[in-house]
Amino acid sequence: MTTMEHSAVKTPPVSTQLQQTAVAAPTTPIPNTPPVKNSYRIFYRLMQWALLALFITPATYRISRIIIETVADTVHNREYIVYDGASLSPIALFTRLSEEANVEQILIDSGDFVTDLPESIGNLTTVNGLYIFHNPIRTIPGSIGNLSALEHINIQNTHLVTLPDTLARNTNLLDISLQGNRITRLPDIFGSLQKLQVLNLAHNNLTSLPPSISSLTNLATLDLTGNKLTSVPENLPPNLEHLYLGGNPIPIHKLEETQLRNREDNIIIFY
Repeated sequence: MTTMEHSAVKTPPVSTQLQQTAVAAPTTPIPNTPPVKNSYRIFYRLMQWALLALFITPATYRISRIIIETVADTVHNREYIVYDGASLSPIALFTRLSEEANVEQILIDSGDFVTDLPESIGNLTTVNGLYIFHNPIRTIPGSIGNLSALEHINIQNTHLVTLPDTLARNTNLLDISLQGNRITRLPDIFGSLQKLQVLNLAHNNLTSLPPSISSLTNLATLDLTGNKLTSVPENLPPNLEHLYLGGNPIPIHKLEETQLRNREDNIIIFY
């Protein structure tokens, strides 16, 4: 279910919003809306449960996931979001929402099955939070740079490989969480994100960080757990307080040496 919160009511904290499941009804009915199609969801879940019950080792678990995703890819018209009881494509949904005022939160959760976000998401200029969980999203459209009010990005367990350069225009960002994706590189755009306080890049495929990371003067927490770093990054932000490096192929003696060197700077390194 994709939940869109509107500013007609004061926005509660993010933790409260993510627990809400009610969807605000649009002010006008959606004409000629196709019926909701849930048959693929039932089939997908049955396949998942059956295969996970049979395959329990890490290798066979991955094989089972590939089988499940392959089967899901064959289902017709599977890309839609349920909004106000109607089945809409992402393009139709964001076009519809752009006609409404004061959309503040976008949540695409594991109940939806969306692979691509349309450029029309950039029309929702009042959005301050973008949350995407457990969907095979591959890319974020460049129009995200138009979301001048955006403060929170939380995209977890998707197929995301990188971020658009236009993210540099989102200068009000306070936290970015990209845990559990397939990110191999980051654009060198962080110099403009001076308000950023938390950057979570855990469990991706990063081997290095872009030079502009060192320009994040307000960054207090940097989580690099479970990547492919072979050494401690040298271009760390100047006011960093917490650095997570566990699960990287970094020799333990390098981690200990870095811990000692940064003791006077009050950086706590977790490994």
